[in-house]
Amino acid sequence: MNVILVVVAFTILLTGKSTVDDQLSEFFACAKSGDLRRTEQLSKQLLARDTPSANLAVSIGMFMVNPARYRVQFVEEFPTSRDGLMTDLYSIEIAALTPSFMFSINRLGDLVAHGDSRALAKVIRAIPNSDGAIGQGLCDIFNKEIIAQPKNVLAEVARLSSNDRARNLDCLLLQEGLSQTVIEKLQPLCQEVESTSRKVITETFGRVCSSEQE
Repeated sequence: MNVILVVVAFTILLTGKSTVDDQLSEFFACAKSGDLRRTEQLSKQLLARDTPSANLAVSIGMFMVNPARYRVQFVEEFPTSRDGLMTDLYSIEIAALTPSFMFSINRLGDLVAHGDSRALAKVIRAIPNSDGAIGQGLCDIFNKEIIAQPKNVLAEVARLSSNDRARNLDCLLLQEGLSQTVIEKLQPLCQEVESTSRKVITETFGRVCSSEQE
């Protein structure tokens, strides 16, 4: 956790208040209440700041008030960089601006579960740059979806560098007994997936795919 996150969390612990400004607080309050008109008005003021943190806040708030209309924007603005995840996103979640803690992570996971390939790509690319509660939330999505849609997950992981692949696959170690379940799920896919995906399987679990299948 970096110094900024420590300061934010410590401030909230001592005072019960976050360091976010009144305009941002009003924006999320309107989003929570379902006031689309006022939320849209405030979003324009926030977007005028022209900062990644403001753009992220707007995408989350507008998705809260109208998920169907703002789903694409929510996914597009979801951060994958460390600053975006561990500073911008975390500061919104820790300040209780969203309906529940880790709201953004949970809703992204819902989209992945319903087949949103762009949301899946965001999860895979965000994991190497996250830790703490955000990292755990992203790993929970990964561990669920590698069983639910292994071919799609493997295809995304295979596009990463070897270091980033390793960070994704470390998620499997966080849940006891999951690795064997994944092995059983992946083994029948050895003949179906591309060579890069077979390489990911081998890197993670050893000789799951036989030499004939490789």
